Amino acid sequence: MMDFFSQVDEYCERTDFELLAEPLNFYSNLLFWVAALLAVREILRSSVSRSVPLWTLVVLLFLVGLGSGLFHSFATGWAKVCDVGFIGVFVIWFLWCWARGILHLSRRPAVEFMGMFVLLTGVLQGVFLRVPVNGSQGYFGVAIFLLVLGLQQTVQLSRARTLTKAGWVFIASLVFRTLDAEICSVWPHGTHFLWHSLNAVVCYLTIRGMREELEWQQGYRGLMGPR
Repeated sequence: MMDFFSQVDEYCERTDFELLAEPLNFYSNLLFWVAALLAVREILRSSVSRSVPLWTLVVLLFLVGLGSGLFHSFATGWAKVCDVGFIGVFVIWFLWCWARGILHLSRRPAVEFMGMFVLLTGVLQGVFLRVPVNGSQGYFGVAIFLLVLGLQQTVQLSRARTLTKAGWVFIASLVFRTLDAEICSVWPHGTHFLWHSLNAVVCYLTIRGMREELEWQQGYRGLMGPR
């Protein structure tokens, strides 16, 4: 059972348990809020400014920055739950909204779509469990799904490449997350802050990709006219 109040040292930058022992890891979380504000500006200027999925993703993006900031400040079990929890909810909610709102899957196929994601994530985590990737194997399924959905977006939907870009940026962020513990002797701050920085870009691109598809579908319905 997790001790919610015990402190943990999981990152290269942390050398003690002072509140700001991870300055780069802490302050890089502000980029999630910057990404959220940029997304807000784009949504307000778009023709889908009343989209509930877009606004909930923005709120969740603010919470991702908050949760990660708490963990890299307090380094406790409860803060880790906030960190991992908000990230997980963002990913799950984005995929669900994409399945329902962009792919227009009915409830059962959408649940099966989500089940495929969970299964793939679990399988990859098991396969790479003993590989020294610093715990990054839990995110491999996200990278694959982003690239697959990006390919579909480019080929079948609006032809935009936004989710494909998000997928490749996410892979780069995983590299920096994996390298964090390996380069402590060379760079004591580690590279986890780059995981945050690039993930802020990824989250922004996923919201942007959804906005693009919603606008494209709205325009397509307008061109088709009433039936």
